[in-house]
Amino acid sequence: MFRIKERQTIHLISLIDILLTIGAYLIAYFIRSGITETQLPYTQQNTILILLLIPIWYVLLRISNLTNPQRTKAYSVIFMDLIFIISVGSGLLFISIFVFKLEYISRIIIFLFAALDLLFLFVAKVVFYSILKKKRLRGFNQRNILLIADKTSEFFVRQLDYNAQWGYNISGVISEDDSVCELFRGKCPIYPQSTNIAELIDQQPIDEVIFCKNEFKQNELIPLIYTCQQIGVSFSLQSDLQNIILGRGQLNYLGENPFITISNTPTNYLPLVMKNIFDFVFSFFVLLVSSPLILVVSIAIKLDSKGNVFFSQNRVGLRGREFRVYKFRTMTTNAEKQREALKTKNEMSGPVFKIKNDPRLTHLGKILRRTSIDELPQFFNVLRGDMSVVGPRPALRAEVQQYERWQLRRLSMKPGITCIWQVSGRNKIGFEQWMRLDLKYIDTWTLKLDTIILIKTIRAVLSGDGQ
Repeated sequence: MFRIKERQTIHLISLIDILLTIGAYLIAYFIRSGITETQLPYTQQNTILILLLIPIWYVLLRISNLTNPQRTKAYSVIFMDLIFIISVGSGLLFISIFVFKLEYISRIIIFLFAALDLLFLFVAKVVFYSILKKKRLRGFNQRNILLIADKTSEFFVRQLDYNAQWGYNISGVISEDDSVCELFRGKCPIYPQSTNIAELIDQQPIDEVIFCKNEFKQNELIPLIYTCQQIGVSFSLQSDLQNIILGRGQLNYLGENPFITISNTPTNYLPLVMKNIFDFVFSFFVLLVSSPLILVVSIAIKLDSKGNVFFSQNRVGLRGREFRVYKFRTMTTNAEKQREALKTKNEMSGPVFKIKNDPRLTHLGKILRRTSIDELPQFFNVLRGDMSVVGPRPALRAEVQQYERWQLRRLSMKPGITCIWQVSGRNKIGFEQWMRLDLKYIDTWTLKLDTIILIKTIRAVLSGDGQ
């Protein structure tokens, strides 16, 4: 019954998407006809183009899974997926115009259609998924899951627990980790690692088994996958190893012997070149547009307190290289000397030092921090090539010297002004989880991921969420 309802929902979403797309084309046609003096008759060629766009959009939407009811996908990700789909689809329409010699189709109509279709589909997705989230909060369309977790998955299981709108009903947890057990104690049954999982999923309605232990043995995992497959229960694996293999693994041969070769950093030449070009162009644009603001802030800092306008400090960048990072000064001139006396008030775990209400901040500094304006000079670092717009935050040498060996891999990409940590809670996240988020960024890096992080950063800045 669950699968039947899901298929019906997919068909409904597909139908709505196609109808909105056809509507966007027709509205674009009428807008084009209304803004020009030249009469643009509706011909058979317009009908041909509509008949072409229906299968093109249907296939693209299905491939991107946007016709499936989304439980956890962020709206920013959906927006980027729609931009990709409409860009590719519009390109195919232009090709169709030349192939089928549709000379009476206005190119302006295609551009108007693309913009309108992006607007219509995105608004429709937001409205539809908002309705689904409210339904799930009321107990409808729940998916019963059995969770197999350990200490490394604490951040993930907390997300499951807090985000009831995802519609995951945790029917049981198999774990011996104290923090995981404490989180679910009193909410659902907790089972030991020795539990017979085959008997457990036979005794109660389980839709999916989620395995999120970072360490596992092959002779433990394979029988579990077969156990789920035998009775049609979905199996999901969440692991750092999976992220690395899927994101960085390449199949190579030594003679006739297949090997999976894994690189721990992005190696796609063209996307990396595009990232560097974007860094330069975007930073130049930001500095050009914000130059009046930079001037005003510089004067305000001078008037607010004694000291230099800019604060500079040696940081560790790519592969351990040191460089000078620049920010607007937000603290008193003797802030570094006061740090030792404030060590007991440090609110972060690990080697980093952060205080939410730092007494060393100036009056203006508090505003600059809250609005993230203090970070503006770092775009000069991006222009110099020391930093990227998106990437792991640059650390102090003293902090790096206290890293565990696995944490040093965050230095394998150029440091950035913003990254996943900045848009995931900042100081609310512990140091170890911060490091894991940086490694997740490295292991799953794409230009699309950079764009999503940048959009979320802009939203955080506009909301004054800086710390």
